[in-house]
This record gives sequence, C-alpha cells and structure tokens, in this order.
Amino acid sequence: MTIMISWRNVWRNKIRSITIMAAIAIGLFGSILLDGFMNGMMNQSVKGAWENELSHIQIHNKRYLMDENVQDYIPKVEGIESILSSMHEVVSYSSRVKASGMLSSAEGNVGVIAYGIDAENEPRVTGLHKKIVDGVYLSNDQSIPIIIGKKLADQLTARVKSRLVLGLVKADGEITYGAFRVVGIFDNQKDAFDGVNVFVNQDDLLALLEMPRSNSITEIALRLLDESEKDKVKAKLSGTIDDQSVVVRTWNEIDPLLETQRDMSAMFGAIFVAIILIALIFGVVNTMMMVIMERKKELGMLKAIGMKPFKVCLMIVWETVFLSITGAVVGIAFGAMVSQYFSRVGFDLSMFGDGMAYVGYDTMIYPEVTIGFLVFTGIAVVVMAVLASLYPAYNVVRLKPADSLRS
Repeated sequence: MTIMISWRNVWRNKIRSITIMAAIAIGLFGSILLDGFMNGMMNQSVKGAWENELSHIQIHNKRYLMDENVQDYIPKVEGIESILSSMHEVVSYSSRVKASGMLSSAEGNVGVIAYGIDAENEPRVTGLHKKIVDGVYLSNDQSIPIIIGKKLADQLTARVKSRLVLGLVKADGEITYGAFRVVGIFDNQKDAFDGVNVFVNQDDLLALLEMPRSNSITEIALRLLDESEKDKVKAKLSGTIDDQSVVVRTWNEIDPLLETQRDMSAMFGAIFVAIILIALIFGVVNTMMMVIMERKKELGMLKAIGMKPFKVCLMIVWETVFLSITGAVVGIAFGAMVSQYFSRVGFDLSMFGDGMAYVGYDTMIYPEVTIGFLVFTGIAVVVMAVLASLYPAYNVVRLKPADSLRS
C-alpha cells in the first residue's frame, strides 16, 4: 500500500516530477556518453599501439635494451622460435632486426628507426599492412622495397617509386648505405610513429649490415590468442627459455605510460560520474524538501490519525527512489542506445586531426560502454536516491502533528 501511494504521490505535481526526472536522465545520459567516449579513445590508442609494432609481448637481449645496439642480438634465436611455435597461447610471432639510421632524399634527411621484418609473418602480428594509403605493403618478390609513414614522406618530399638512401652503422662501427625504392606509404595518424619508423625486408637489411640471420635478430614480437593471458605467457616463456641474457616483456612493461593513461582515463571518468551523482543528490533533496513543505499539513494529519512515523518516512523514501529510478532508466537507456549507435558509425573528429595526430589519437572515435558500467550506474542511482531521502525523511520525523495542522 505504501509503495502504491508513493508512486501516485510522485505524479501529483507532474511538471516538477518530470523536471527532476529529466535532470537525472540528462546527467546520466551525459555520463554514459562521456565514459564510452573516453573508453573508446583510450582502448583504440592501446590497440593501435599493439597493431603498429608493440604487439602483446616482446623478446630482447637484456643488453639491447640499454642502448639498442644491433650487436646485442637475441642468442639461440632458432631455439626460441621453436618454443614459440609449440605454444598454443601464441597465435603468431615475427622476428625483427631493428637499427637506427639516417634516411635521405634529394630534399633532405631524417633520423629513422629501420625495421627489417619478415613480410609474411609481420602482418599476422601487427596491422601496419591495413594502414597503407598509397602503394602496397612489403613482399619478398620486390626489389629493395621500403615503406614509410605519411609524415616522413612529406618531410622528404617522397612518394611511391621515390628512391631513398638509408644509412646505418654496421656491427664493426663502419657506416654503410643502401638505396631503397618506396613501394608504400602508411598513415597511422600518429606523428610520433609515422615520422620515425621505416620498414624494409629483413634480408635486405641484413645484407646492408653484412650480418647472418642467426646473429642479427634483435626483437621477437608475439601476438597472443588472449591478451589478458600475457602475464602467464611471459612467466611460462621466462621459465622455458634457458638463457639469462634473454628478457621477456609484456606491452605494458614496454610502454607503462600507455597503461597509466588508460587507468587515469578510467579514473577521471569515474570522478566525473561521481560529481554528476552528487549534484543530482542535491537536486533531489531540494525537490523532496519542497514536497514536504507543500504537504506539511497532510503529513501531520497522517501522523495524527495514527500512522507510524516509520511508515511516513518510508513513503518519502519510496517517492525519492521512484523519482530517481524513473529518470535513471530513461537516461541509461538513451545513453546506451546512443553509445551503441556511435560505436558503429564513430565520432568524426577530423576537424581536430592535427592535434589528435600529435598526441597519438585516432580522428574517428568509437565509444565503448560496458554492461558493468551500466549496472554500476544503476546501483549508484539507487544508493543516491536512498541517501537523498534521508534528510527529507528526518524532517518528516520531526514534524509535530499539532503544529502541522495549524500551519
């Protein structure tokens, strides 16, 4: 009976009730949309790093991590590759030769990091082949090919079929030069990556460095069946590889800043939601205090005819809960639907393209809203409603029937 009366009381003043419900709905709608936007932006950034060259796990020589000298190659690389091939957790892996050098054209020169990759295995680990905007990806039947980033191409005034000269330092300290032909230009929309990294066939780079494959692999990148298993796979590999000079690292150990940014994004999203909920609490409290002032005589009469104070308080609590939950259901439903829509079509931020590329974010953001966040928001609203009803309910308890009836 109390619940039914409370529901009817909510609609005694429809304009006021709809106003507070709309405020709650709009607040939660904005929270869900913002949380989905921030999640999508950060998750795309992390996945983009995996797709570019980071992968899920990397293997190096410990000494290589100190100064990235090509002399510090991974020992017994064939044995490690055999281990990786036998692990069901590893979908694919790619061996790389990585060397710093200078890339030159007729228009200038730029310091670069040259990756000598296996043109067949690398696309199974990373997604750079999907980012080619002009020309084609590397293949083993091409003659001394190279692919470069769009930003680097602009700096060197290079295009597909342009001839570029790559200068590197060999293991003995001598400088060597090789001419390469641009076969493709990629665009990751990340200036820090596109302006520095170039990719060539592994055999071509080894020939330039005059090194055999067995004594030249500086990095092995792994793609896992399940990224969340990365720590277990790392532990398994570390225990299996019988060489103390080899180090296995997960992506978040290689780039801890990336994980920190994702965690901070989630934290700021939670803080924003908390601020909105706190603001809504004050709005609901204000509304319920107005209700009590308007119905002071009615509430006093209920107490005068014998209705227990607890029942009167419970009625106020239920009214508050109904106001909050009704607004929350509408806000969460619309927030989820709009987020789902934009998760398919995306937010186009190309008008801020230069700024987004500078900080390493995509210009097309696809929001990601989890069921867990929606459930958390719903529970938080119920808790908020109960908390918001406590002060108005306390004021009802303090009402004296005689004073209320005379008011």
